[in-house]
Amino acid sequence: MVPQEPDGLVVPKVETAADIERLETVLTHIERRDELTIGGTELLVTIETAQAMKHVYEICLASERVTSIMCGLTKGTDTNRALRIEWTGPGRKGLETLHMRQKALLDARAAGIDYPLAGPYVDIDDHDGLTEDMEFTREMGYEGYVVIHLTLIPPTIALRPITKPSSTGSTSTEHCETRLIAVRV
Repeated sequence: MVPQEPDGLVVPKVETAADIERLETVLTHIERRDELTIGGTELLVTIETAQAMKHVYEICLASERVTSIMCGLTKGTDTNRALRIEWTGPGRKGLETLHMRQKALLDARAAGIDYPLAGPYVDIDDHDGLTEDMEFTREMGYEGYVVIHLTLIPPTIALRPITKPSSTGSTSTEHCETRLIAVRV
């Protein structure tokens, strides 16, 4: 995968900083061997287990390659099963997820992660629930939301696009770079 020089990799099931440090070693070896840009592959780390949730800050600091996290606490996700959460609904209905979503966001921000992501929303038939959850996580401070199925893209795009503040720090529409990204898996 790395010899194709991807911009980034999604790294599932990370539990501790040591997982990222081992991956850093392997990626750096491949980049050197294949004469690629050292450190050129960014990592989006998924926070899916109790151990990962406990170590978000350290995971984010384990490598400069870690540029984003994804905290998935929605219906049917591995995170809910790992934490034994009974999911009660999207957005404000799902208060059982609030502390963990805020903790992951706080740890990521404290570690310097500019674009933490929420999601994924796995109920592909519940567009209203997705929209509600996306709005709630945006209000919390998440910069984006991961969807896992193409049928979820239309309501995603209908929401406000993710904006990147200008160099002046302004987040008003006229001073932001807007990004909508769709990834076909």
